[in-house]
Amino acid sequence: MYGRAGIALLALGLPLVLSGPNASAAPTAACAEHAVAEVRGRTATDIRGVAPGGHYLSGAAQDGEGNYHAVRWDDGVPTELPIPAAQSWAADVNDDGQLVIGTSDEDGTKPWRYRDGQLVALPIPAGYASATATAIDNYRGNILGTVSDADGWNVRGVVWDAADQPHVLSIPAGFNEVAVSDIDDDGVAVGTVLDVDIPHARTRYQLAAYWLPDGTVRLFPPSSATAWTTAAAIRHGVAAGQDGDSAATWKVGTNGSSTAIAGGDKAQAINSRGTVVLAGSGRPRVYQPGKGERALTLQDPGGASGASVAGLADTDQVYGTDDLHHEPVRWDCS
Repeated sequence: MYGRAGIALLALGLPLVLSGPNASAAPTAACAEHAVAEVRGRTATDIRGVAPGGHYLSGAAQDGEGNYHAVRWDDGVPTELPIPAAQSWAADVNDDGQLVIGTSDEDGTKPWRYRDGQLVALPIPAGYASATATAIDNYRGNILGTVSDADGWNVRGVVWDAADQPHVLSIPAGFNEVAVSDIDDDGVAVGTVLDVDIPHARTRYQLAAYWLPDGTVRLFPPSSATAWTTAAAIRHGVAAGQDGDSAATWKVGTNGSSTAIAGGDKAQAINSRGTVVLAGSGRPRVYQPGKGERALTLQDPGGASGASVAGLADTDQVYGTDDLHHEPVRWDCS
């Protein structure tokens, strides 16, 4: 998705450290797990995106031959979408029910918008060979993704506006690759800029960044001159990610330092309440302002099988997959 440098170059792989500003918070009950309906006749169904209001989910269902088919849930009811491609998936969805679609067939991988039952191709801007779409904002319907050259390098962020016109995002001096992650209601996008040694496929340095609606880029200040940072999600002007060895949040536009949440973890998603999904080490958890951390209940009592979290609604309902039986689930953290 992000070229040969890959998302693996963003992972710091740090151990869990039970310390930090919220480590002393009193423990609260774990978030209860509930089954989410699967597509009948399919071997597996994955949730990949969550609309802020929680009425729509997006994802994919797998058939017996291993091919994926795009799915949208409407108030818990899944529908497989009639996408004309060998493989398709719905990466994200907003409260209008608009979907970010990816397809793959003999013609390659392509990004699409699915709106009001219509599938519309997202054009690749001049000078680039391929594109991937990953997220959609909840107000304007802008879609966020990346573009790259024929070799998978020179990755840049791109926003397709509501009329499906692409706008390539700028990159700050000293960096040559980009990984974008999420886009807010006002069109502010977040991600990570990287200084990559391309011949050796090695990241030398990376920083969390955000892009204003006009495409200009700003860096979130790291906690130290040597800290590596990432930004994974944004909601209502607050970005969440990782700063050095801690999950962290930043406020867009303030140029202020990050607020640490949990040592050894990274923030994966955030909602309008400030609830943050923590991932990257140990069992998945959420951090809720004023309440501290809460575990997500898993089918495997030992937690070894783990879970994959897709996102959370503004009602503190977390969605993803319990990996013991690879089943779509909802965790109630309200």
